[in-house]
Amino acid sequence: VLATASGAERVTGVEINPDIVGGALGRFPGYGVEDLVADPAAGVRLLVGEGRSHVRATDERFDSLTITFIQTGVASGSAAFALSEANLFTKEAFADFFGALDDDGVFYVYRHTGIECLRLVSMLREVLQELGAADFRQHLYIARNESSSVMVLAGRSPLRADEIGRLDDAAAGLGLDVMYAPGGDRAGRPPN
Repeated sequence: VLATASGAERVTGVEINPDIVGGALGRFPGYGVEDLVADPAAGVRLLVGEGRSHVRATDERFDSLTITFIQTGVASGSAAFALSEANLFTKEAFADFFGALDDDGVFYVYRHTGIECLRLVSMLREVLQELGAADFRQHLYIARNESSSVMVLAGRSPLRADEIGRLDDAAAGLGLDVMYAPGGDRAGRPPN
């Protein structure tokens, strides 16, 4: 919904849980995305499947890919799904996701706590270096909210000044703290 509201012409959602897809497609009338999916002009698809397998099997290229809200704190704390998302948070998985991006595409991860941020950045550094990035830091943008949920965004190409400016504006409008962004002007940002 957010992607279409922001002007996306084509949206593909891949969700492994068929009950979530069923709920989004009308099991709870008025609370899903059934109208968007039913309208061919909206360009929205919602598929039951595993995201990494999907990007490996498709020839499509995307301007953005995200893995968000993968695991709840309850499931994480109880170890109920201890290994279910393990194949998404690996260097190899991130390489698969980057492989499905167009040249100016971005990949981003949203996590409920910032404690995983260093691991995410480490994996992104390896993937970007393997793709030939001269300085992986020019590809990263990291922001967090007041509860320390973190968004790590990485561009397949270095982020341009205009993109960083739009990200900074959006972060300010949402009340997010920018933890890292490329560029020499660090005024008002924490040390990187």
